[in-house]
Amino acid sequence: MVSKLALYLTLKNEMKKFTLGLMAILLCTVVVTAENKIDYGLKFKSYKFLSKDRTGLSLENDEFVKLGSNLGVGFDMLIRKETLFGSIIRIVSDKGNSIILSIATNELGKPTFILLINNQLIPIKKSVDFNSWFNLNIILSNSDRKITLRCDDYIFTHSFPNSVQNFGDVKICFGVSSIPNFITEEVPPMNLRNIELKHNNNLFRSWKLCKHKDIICYDEKKQAVAKVHNPEWLIDYYTKWTKLLSLDLKNSNYPQYTFDPKNNLIYIVPDNNSIIVYNPETKDKRAIPVRGGFPASRSTNQLVFDSENQRLISYSLDEQSISVFSFETSTWSRKQFGTQETHFWHHTAAYWQNRASIVAFGGYGIYRYTNDFFLFSLQDNSWKNKKIEAITKRYSAASTILNDTLFIFSGEGNESGKQEEPSTIFNDLYAIDLKTSSVKQIWKSSLNTYGLPCGNMVYSPKENSFYVMTNKDGGSLIKISKSNPKIRYIISNINQQLEADFNLFTLMKPQKLNKLYVLFCRDYKAGGGKIDLYETCYPPLSKSESIQGEPQSISPILILCAILGIGLIGMVLYLIIHYKQLQESKKKKQTKNAEYSFEVRNDKTGIEPAPIFNRNIKAISLLGGFNVKDKNGNDITSHFTPVLKTILLCTILSSNEDLGISTKIIDSLLWPDKDNKSTRNNRNVSINRLNNVLEEVGDVRIQNEGRFWKLVINDDCFCDYLAISRLMKLPESEITNNQDTVAKLVELLSYGPLVPFTQAEWIDTYKAQYSNFALDMLGSLLEKESIKSNLKLKMRICEIIFLFDSINENALYIKCNALYDLGKKGLAKFSYDNFCKEYESLLGEKYKVPFTKIINN
Repeated sequence: MVSKLALYLTLKNEMKKFTLGLMAILLCTVVVTAENKIDYGLKFKSYKFLSKDRTGLSLENDEFVKLGSNLGVGFDMLIRKETLFGSIIRIVSDKGNSIILSIATNELGKPTFILLINNQLIPIKKSVDFNSWFNLNIILSNSDRKITLRCDDYIFTHSFPNSVQNFGDVKICFGVSSIPNFITEEVPPMNLRNIELKHNNNLFRSWKLCKHKDIICYDEKKQAVAKVHNPEWLIDYYTKWTKLLSLDLKNSNYPQYTFDPKNNLIYIVPDNNSIIVYNPETKDKRAIPVRGGFPASRSTNQLVFDSENQRLISYSLDEQSISVFSFETSTWSRKQFGTQETHFWHHTAAYWQNRASIVAFGGYGIYRYTNDFFLFSLQDNSWKNKKIEAITKRYSAASTILNDTLFIFSGEGNESGKQEEPSTIFNDLYAIDLKTSSVKQIWKSSLNTYGLPCGNMVYSPKENSFYVMTNKDGGSLIKISKSNPKIRYIISNINQQLEADFNLFTLMKPQKLNKLYVLFCRDYKAGGGKIDLYETCYPPLSKSESIQGEPQSISPILILCAILGIGLIGMVLYLIIHYKQLQESKKKKQTKNAEYSFEVRNDKTGIEPAPIFNRNIKAISLLGGFNVKDKNGNDITSHFTPVLKTILLCTILSSNEDLGISTKIIDSLLWPDKDNKSTRNNRNVSINRLNNVLEEVGDVRIQNEGRFWKLVINDDCFCDYLAISRLMKLPESEITNNQDTVAKLVELLSYGPLVPFTQAEWIDTYKAQYSNFALDMLGSLLEKESIKSNLKLKMRICEIIFLFDSINENALYIKCNALYDLGKKGLAKFSYDNFCKEYESLLGEKYKVPFTKIINN
């Protein structure tokens, strides 16, 4: 039975969780922007766009802001080198006063400002540079009747017009304005971020303009709304792909391609007549006519770039030969095309810069997958080729070289290498030491929902992870851990139509730019090819990482407690009256129990033991309610959508089954009306998203084993239901006769019923099974002679029984008598009264056994 005291303590805990959660949200935002150097802010659409498509930003949800004696409006700003004209900010008061800061140019063509106070035009001499962030502050002081403009270290001050004694409360907007009598569509080419409002230098609003919710951005102090018209958020460039180039190579058979990361140049070899060079930064595309010679291969992509020596190298794995292109003479070194049909379609290759060598692995040809490993040294013009038996035969793996180690991820194949036998898309990561040729499997997992990779992957040292492109949904970017089988979707749905006979793609990262490119190459047996190139900002983010959550709502329990405020005050007074009696009772000699001795916390009741389990970090809790804490102790319960929560509950509750829960059961619970293909796609996407969320908890994941799913959880993470499940499998005597086991049992059961606020028919059986176990075990403990003499332990057990059966008469008798014997007669009567109220509420009739009879029993 939940007492008012418990309700009060819960309220206190809820408020603490809310505060910590909000702090965590703000901290996460700072971490994202500082550590990963995300370029965030709001980009204003200016004269390149029609008037109706230009950007405007209004603060405080278009409401007035109190000016008071002093109001400061500060923000960071960047001016792009485009047509310079328009209004930066408009501050309009309810008294008809206005301040407009506009952009202009000086005699050197550099950006400068014009300040308009009511109708008075005031040029500002300060100039700034294009494409560089700077800070602006406008301070309105009613007390001094002054306006101060600060631009970095420049300060300009001007008095209010004589007619203005009190400026009034203000509306604030940037760019497009819809304020009556101050409407404008003249928008300068600017980017804004970190807008702050201060009263007398005390911050009360802060809009970072980083994470957002479409046309809304919430202030980080009070969740006040900033509303945007036609937004273009800079952070969104990290969550989507933008097409840069599309080439239709109709006369080309199997175009080759490679990347020079040092100079940010992409080389495309459509045939032996020309080489196309494309710069993704400048969008410059040029063709180099080939004056002679041929590439080494004309099937699949067999082209690398040596950045150190600035040379283009074509190679043939089948003929073990190369052809080097000279930019000075515009010729290939090989005198004829190779004629041998390749056995290594979709192999993966990388250039080992430290040893000037080409490294390649795997491939497919003549109905066979292969695990061939090639190393060609340009220094001594030698080829090495051998089978890597430790790696299953496969094609379309992704690879990259770090220092002197080749990392190989995934691919499709089988043990025999025969195409006619079933193939598997592997989920594993291997490392080959290129100096010693030793092979190590770093990790392996049976779960694969991400599709088939290809080409090269990009390593992120900060995250110790690789970015990989796969063919899922026409192109999906995933991030894989270098140390364990954790895979996370980042950006998906490029929607490339991968319908060609051969679809190749690869990732590219320039050394000097925070960009990531993906190149798709589609080859057709009948001839011709297509190249598509996309870019995103680096480091890439998932869409969810750019979305700002809704303002924290008040928990229902807080509302309930507010309604019961008067009752709570009365309860506090009641506890004060009995405080002395409680303290005196603690000093009484306690009955010591040799078999069950608990370490007791110094709390008001003195009956709760020190905790054995920690549910405050790296924890998934089902007992007493569904709750999840991440590896930093933050509450991430809200990250679990109903679908993700259902899948997680299914796998946890079925943990007692040897095989886990079947795919069929999950599908029937969540997608009963969908066809097999849709169900499979929904399931794979949902489980992948769930694993991404579980990654925040620690080493926890949902793993597929055949047609069944299981929760795999490391020892440093905790799940209370899994802990109680292990006890539920033990014989009763093995539990009740062991002091440590009883302590664990009592603590776990004290958490409460199984997910009491989750209502679903399929879960009722689990709830009933758990509740029956709890009541049976607690009842058995109360019958033991060694516990009967331990009054505090008896009371604790009775309190736990009330969590499962709030009108359990046996628990009432034992608890009231224990309190009475300890001299806590008032608390005994209080417990009885609460029981009577609960009894009447549930059964609709009064409880007929008087308090005196219970005490005398």
